[in-house]
Amino acid sequence: MHLFRPKQCSDIAMGAQIETPEQEWKKLALLSQTGLPIHLSEITITAPNDDTRGRLIQAVIAYNLYRLWFSTEKMAGITWWNSVDGCASKNEPSTSGLFTRDMQPKPSFFALDRLINHEWKTNIERAADNDGHLRFRGFKGTYRISWTDRKGNTQSMEYTAK
Repeated sequence: MHLFRPKQCSDIAMGAQIETPEQEWKKLALLSQTGLPIHLSEITITAPNDDTRGRLIQAVIAYNLYRLWFSTEKMAGITWWNSVDGCASKNEPSTSGLFTRDMQPKPSFFALDRLINHEWKTNIERAADNDGHLRFRGFKGTYRISWTDRKGNTQSMEYTAK
């Protein structure tokens, strides 16, 4: 999925309906019906300009698209293609990285960091009920559960939510 043209990203920021979230959602829902994992690769989102405004537009588009993609039932992976500005294939936009050419993180890096390392992680501290059960709503994945038993010993285990 490439948004190569800087003007295309600028148009999206101005409200142009290149493809609505509903259209994108329907395509991914159709793919999910196969039962197979979905991997999005070569994600390129170009900043319309190499300035603060352009970089913020890139970050907002990335944040919104990644949220939509992650909410797809069979989504298994999303790969950003050009990590560093100006290091992509010849003729690709030079402002499509998560980092500047001198390795400074751009707002798009922080937007994805916020999603991946904060919003999409389940971190809770909670006491078990009287029967020793703990219920929570969280993301699929492996959890490390730690507790102090009645003798004061620290215990831990891993649990995989599917």
